[in-house]
Amino acid sequence: VRGSVTNLNKVLKALGKKLQKEQKSKKPPKPADVSGGLNRTRAFCFPEAFEDMGPDEIPENETIEVNASCIEAQACHHVCSMLCQGSQQFNGTCLVYLPGGEAGAKSFVMVPFDADALPREAYYEKVLGGPRPGVAKTEDSAIGYMVPRTGASSTEVRWLESRQEILRVMEANQESLSRHQSLKGQVQQLERLSDSGAYPALQGVCVNITQEQYVGTTAVREQWHSFFYE
Repeated sequence: VRGSVTNLNKVLKALGKKLQKEQKSKKPPKPADVSGGLNRTRAFCFPEAFEDMGPDEIPENETIEVNASCIEAQACHHVCSMLCQGSQQFNGTCLVYLPGGEAGAKSFVMVPFDADALPREAYYEKVLGGPRPGVAKTEDSAIGYMVPRTGASSTEVRWLESRQEILRVMEANQESLSRHQSLKGQVQQLERLSDSGAYPALQGVCVNITQEQYVGTTAVREQWHSFFYE
């Protein structure tokens, strides 16, 4: 598993360098076909002071695309935090359209999100020299529900796919590790058993638990009596 992640990280690094070259190039890369294979839906990050804007003042670049599975997983706010950064630009509300919504029915969900999540994480990493312990990074929580944007180059599509593959491998490894720890504990318990099914470490020790209920009340006193036996 470690080797797979290492190889994927090498691919990711190479794609990242290629993306930087594409961004600096005067000639835009050819857009890839991103129309199929994904449960794609649109979302809209409301700009700051949205209530004071007229219909012609609402910018169009706040419209983003997400994997609709984030709705059921209650993870859309992570994607909105990734793609709509800065509380000076966004008011922290994201509208996510339901795919295939019926006419007359509510066809969207309103999701609050933290527009300053990534800038704050970058600040803490700069001050602490790394991410805050015990706090999941926004990108790690969002990446599985992101889709290649319309107009993305094939390099950008491959970068996102590689990043998502790393996440899947790491999650599968975590499940295997948890299973391994559980089985290890069971083996250790079995190793403590003798052929007769008794625990040698507890040979000759027995615990007798009795309960006494006080008359006229529901109070119960529990007593433990330890004694030796053969």
